Amino acid sequence: MSFFGNLSAQGGLSPKTKNTLADWKQKNEINYNSFISDEVYVKALIGLNGTENLIDANTKKVEGISSTDAGELARAHRVDGIQVTYSVLAAAAADAGVPAYTDDLPVKLKNAVLIFKQGGKVLQSGLVESYINAGSTNVNERYTEVFPFALSNNTPLEIDIKFPPNGDADANNFHYVQVKLRTIALDA
Repeated sequence: MSFFGNLSAQGGLSPKTKNTLADWKQKNEINYNSFISDEVYVKALIGLNGTENLIDANTKKVEGISSTDAGELARAHRVDGIQVTYSVLAAAAADAGVPAYTDDLPVKLKNAVLIFKQGGKVLQSGLVESYINAGSTNVNERYTEVFPFALSNNTPLEIDIKFPPNGDADANNFHYVQVKLRTIALDA
């Protein structure tokens, strides 16, 4: 039986232990609203195939949040959460406005690999599906927590989406992918 199975079989934690844990959590909980910054990268992809670099001349950055110059961050950041959302617009209507993003991604995008590289080294990678955290109205809970990693400034940053082989292009639609990183500026 697992550790948690034993706890539930024995009636759970004692009230004293629960209070101690609650006190510790309250004292040590991070208030992200006080010092969080988000890096947001949005790119329209034609088709969902091959490998797409999300940071290039066609990448849109949310003004005042993301600041990259030739793919380099102006400030160093510690990343502890990632969120991926998606939208699709017909190619004819692509300039008609801001797409509405959703957690409902197509299977081809869910099965793609999201890769973060800096200075030629892979810092984080995983299936796009693992970075979807739907169902919460709390903005801090919509991020998938990851083992923290650092993004340095003045070093080219690359965020790639690598699709499974044999993907078909979709010239009729623009597929918008939005990657949000929950970060704390390290040099603030």
